[in-house]
Amino acid sequence: MKTLLLATLVTLMVGTDAAGFLDFLLGVPTDAPGLPLMTNKHWFCHDLDCPAYEVLANTTGYEKRRYEATKWVATNLTSASFSSGENSKMFNKLFQYISGQNSIQQKIPMTAPVLKRHAPGATPGAPSTHIMYFMVPHNMHASTPTPTDPSVYLVSLPPMIVYVGSYGGYSSESKDMAAFHALRAELGKTPYNTRFSFTAGYDSPFNLVHRHNEVWIPA
Repeated sequence: MKTLLLATLVTLMVGTDAAGFLDFLLGVPTDAPGLPLMTNKHWFCHDLDCPAYEVLANTTGYEKRRYEATKWVATNLTSASFSSGENSKMFNKLFQYISGQNSIQQKIPMTAPVLKRHAPGATPGAPSTHIMYFMVPHNMHASTPTPTDPSVYLVSLPPMIVYVGSYGGYSSESKDMAAFHALRAELGKTPYNTRFSFTAGYDSPFNLVHRHNEVWIPA
């Protein structure tokens, strides 16, 4: 009997990574950052590395999430309008970074989501600031190649709590605005940050099904 139990244990350890084995053994996710209630395994990440979070509240209209501290590569643009062409330019700058346009010419795995921060101007009609981020893979947080494009930079985001609304299909500015409107309506009198917000996209343009998009409002 002891031999059988030992063989089963060895099989489990060989057949999974350490985190996966602990998941099996303890019955809780133990992915980065190693907190029992946080996980970065979500169906909409499509097996890409994602920031870990725990769900603090779940309603029919939104989730309240606590995110871990994360490291990102980013680029920004300040403009009175934000066109699809400008969006593509920002994406391409970050994609060039992970394709090898960095200090050690290293290819870096794609992560999810493509995160965009939107901060409106101080007055109506004033230029808004847009920042696009790709998350640095967890196993590269401690040692991350620096960008060679001066308009691309590394940044660490602290732990944060956000209210999250989601929708399927292909994203668009009008759909994002509708999702923000619906989320704010759901929040009602719940206090939230009005200085900036985020959109998060999880899919390649070539993915035709099970697409997932999110809007985040910081608490």
